[in-house]
Amino acid sequence: MGIKSLLLVLPLALAGCTHPLEIVGDGDIRSSSGDHDCLLEELPCKVVVTGDYVDTYIPEPRSGFRFVGWDNCLAAEGENCVFNVPAANVKQNWFKTMPALVAKFAPLCDKAPADSFSAIQQVIFNGKGCNTGGCHSAHRPAAGLNLATGSSFASIFNVAALSGGGMKLVLPGDSANSYLYRKVAARTNPGTVAIAGSAMPPGGSALSAGQLAALAAWIDAGAPQSGRVGELNEVEQLLGLCN
Repeated sequence: MGIKSLLLVLPLALAGCTHPLEIVGDGDIRSSSGDHDCLLEELPCKVVVTGDYVDTYIPEPRSGFRFVGWDNCLAAEGENCVFNVPAANVKQNWFKTMPALVAKFAPLCDKAPADSFSAIQQVIFNGKGCNTGGCHSAHRPAAGLNLATGSSFASIFNVAALSGGGMKLVLPGDSANSYLYRKVAARTNPGTVAIAGSAMPPGGSALSAGQLAALAAWIDAGAPQSGRVGELNEVEQLLGLCN
């Protein structure tokens, strides 16, 4: 075959519609056909479709994880995702890339509290000693801020900080402008934020980068008192509470 003939045939050989498969967390994607399996170790995965696209994708969580859901699934049947696209429709999208089908798996986090705020309370307010002694305990709390279990949420949610220049301790949806976050961020990352007085906690160890990120994630999600933030248990993972 001459070069000219090869150049004419090559585009046909490469023709097709590309469908990427992606995985978040620990799990695999199996296909009913057996031709389009995507294992975690094989990422990135893609399927090149040239004719009828008929397949069912099946999520398989790995140990310690659960299946959460799909992004860009054409049709759901229980936990499975079904694609049934006629060849004519596929051909209309030759040389194009479809939105990636994403299987999402979250760690079980069975040992974590049911609510993300309770996890914040356990690891940060209690674990860092914020609500003990002469700090922010129920008995004469410093700056009027009571971080004791059962009282902390009402003390911080949309409440003005006494020395925060009008800032709220926790401004739902905005960690960068929440004074509580700034006070602890100033200890974890000195010089990154402006605060009045001392960074927190004043004694012991600073919040770890993960703990600080967990506090920010909770605030940025609206600082809910109940329920977990995000379908992937992001706060619990950052706090080290997952399996």
